[in-house]
Amino acid sequence: MGGMEETRRLFVGVTLPHDVVTIIRKREQQLMRTYPDLPVRWTPLENLHMTVSFLGHVQDARLPELITALENAVRTCASFDMVFDRWMLGPSAAQPKMVWLGTDTPSAPLGALTTAVARVVAPLHPPRGAYRPHVTLGRIAQKRYRALDEVPSIECTTSLVVMVDHVTLFESTVVDGTRAFVPLATCELDTTRHAT
Repeated sequence: MGGMEETRRLFVGVTLPHDVVTIIRKREQQLMRTYPDLPVRWTPLENLHMTVSFLGHVQDARLPELITALENAVRTCASFDMVFDRWMLGPSAAQPKMVWLGTDTPSAPLGALTTAVARVVAPLHPPRGAYRPHVTLGRIAQKRYRALDEVPSIECTTSLVVMVDHVTLFESTVVDGTRAFVPLATCELDTTRHAT
């Protein structure tokens, strides 16, 4: 390698509790039964998360200061309940590239958290576009999707609550040929305050 700094591809995310993952799995199975030809590559259940911020490639040497900065930033944010209210196509029904669990209702506590994280992350990876909270459930093979006889009805309302009391710094890597998200650090929010 000769002087090449080791880097890791990082992102900050919110993990999902087991009960929410179970509901997501049921919904996916429902869609697969209803639309056996649906050309979606589903996200492995252990990889399901809501991204708060993507950092890109970060040098190993910067990790300790980054983790400290993230811990300090999110500690100022009250814990809160994140409500996902829609199964939807992302980024839009007109250009469906993914199946999302999402929300169109921005919440002030989530805004405070994303702002706090963005302050730490911006020097490493400036944000692109507006933040849209979602969980990527699967990726759509677009040509095959457009060729379907029947347009699948994926968009509908739901109400899934995820208690956000910490965020995780993940490394996105490949293990045995499979994409894996490895937790590097857990940063606690202020659980003495719970925002509504």
